[in-house]
Amino acid sequence: MTLDPAMELAIPVPDRARRATYQQRLTRRARDAARTLCVGVDPSPGALALLAGIPIGVRGRAGRTTRAGAIERFAGLVIESARDHAAAIKPQVAWYEAAGAPGIRALERTIEFARTAGLLVVLDAKRGDVPHTAEAYADAWLGDDAANGMGVDALTVNVSVGVDSLEVMARVAADRHCAIYALLHTSNPGAAALQSLLLDDGRTWWEHLAIELAAADARVDGGVVGAVVGATRPELFTRVRELLPTAPLLVPGVGAQGGTVDGLAGLDAPGGIAPPSLIVAARSLLPTEPLDTPAFRDAVATSARALAGSL
Repeated sequence: MTLDPAMELAIPVPDRARRATYQQRLTRRARDAARTLCVGVDPSPGALALLAGIPIGVRGRAGRTTRAGAIERFAGLVIESARDHAAAIKPQVAWYEAAGAPGIRALERTIEFARTAGLLVVLDAKRGDVPHTAEAYADAWLGDDAANGMGVDALTVNVSVGVDSLEVMARVAADRHCAIYALLHTSNPGAAALQSLLLDDGRTWWEHLAIELAAADARVDGGVVGAVVGATRPELFTRVRELLPTAPLLVPGVGAQGGTVDGLAGLDAPGGIAPPSLIVAARSLLPTEPLDTPAFRDAVATSARALAGSL
């Protein structure tokens, strides 16, 4: 199953100026806003079921092919519906991986379709490992020279294994004019048990990591190391901005996870010195019951328009 030709033809191919920095591309797409919408593309079985008539299939080779086709169709409709209201999309790679090799091909087409729509692509893969493997992850995914041929603008990473892992990924990002978003304080309920752990020097674990992120960014000429901060913890935003005044931020958790637009004010850096923060919404943009294709598209577009207008 592939995207409708009519859908592909409806979107002009823009001049993406790929050699501009990530922050320049993000600012241009966000139209100078301090906060802008990033649409999460999370094709879980529950999400796919909201597009009436889309087959999900069963396990096994045939099931993976069917599911990959459903994922591609779902992703294409979400991108088409939200493209006029968002700066970026954030595909969750786990759902594509679950469909095996056909799922990876669907991911490739999702990335290309988003590029055609003029959107930045932040791949939610949360990669991280010892330095030589971490470098391979960054090399695989980032930029026009990505080794796997599916280069994206930014990659979420988990750098709890150490600063040396962070720095090798940051160097690849800087070389490719891309960015990495390191998990700093996430939106899941269990995050605080570890990420807010108090250290001997009186700082929390996440504050220590934020300082390391800023230092690593400075060592690679700056502008490529961002952070993931959950919208469910708005009381942390002011402190995050004190420690990371110029970093790009990726903020999941608005809507379905309980984060609110009203709580986002602390993200805005004084004097506009930071690039736009990407506010992620995924499940909250979808309809609450299965709809056929035109109604599904209208529902997502309406939700995206309303959220983008409130940021």
